[in-house]
Amino acid sequence: MKSESNLPTLPEDKVANLFVDERGRLHVTASGSVGSIPSSSAPTSLAEFSVPTGTATAIGATTSATRSILVQAPLANTIAVYVGGSGVTTSTGIELLPGDAVTLATTNAASVYGIAASTGQKLRILVL
Repeated sequence: MKSESNLPTLPEDKVANLFVDERGRLHVTASGSVGSIPSSSAPTSLAEFSVPTGTATAIGATTSATRSILVQAPLANTIAVYVGGSGVTTSTGIELLPGDAVTLATTNAASVYGIAASTGQKLRILVL
């Protein structure tokens, strides 16, 4: 492991402050220009989805431009929501607590399903 004095530094106009919160989530604050994102890498859509109870439902629309999707459980959620394949349940899915996010590699956003144990929960989906 490198000591702090051996870590590379960024030019003054390209600063990135990193910290990890009490839940182990990495937060990033950046300033200055750190480059550009090619248009082929730019997100293609952003949506909010009401998570069903009882039966899992596809959380994304099919798109031929999909490489991956970022799925976030908004902080306003009151319980965990779960994502996975078409058979996902609250026992088998990837658990997302309020504020959690996961990036899933997929060529079809409609192949990712969500479910929750109670109504009123949401997911935000960014198609990449």
